[in-house]
Amino acid sequence: MGVVGASDDEIRDRVKEVAFTLSLTDGDITIVPEQGLRNPGTALKVKVTYGVELVTPVLNSLLPNPFPLTAETNMRVE
Repeated sequence: MGVVGASDDEIRDRVKEVAFTLSLTDGDITIVPEQGLRNPGTALKVKVTYGVELVTPVLNSLLPNPFPLTAETNMRVE
């Protein structure tokens, strides 16, 4: 959406809509560059960071809880 002119708010709303089971906040979603700095041919990155609560005792002793997960996508602005 962002590479064809959508605003940062529209991108965040769409991410939260698609990942509705995660209860994401705006702070979990990073968009670079911000809306006013996007030019054709430049890269747009949307990154989502979320902490997953671990419920397995063995994993709790080995890994941080909540366990941080990150996903990002990069596309060229049209």
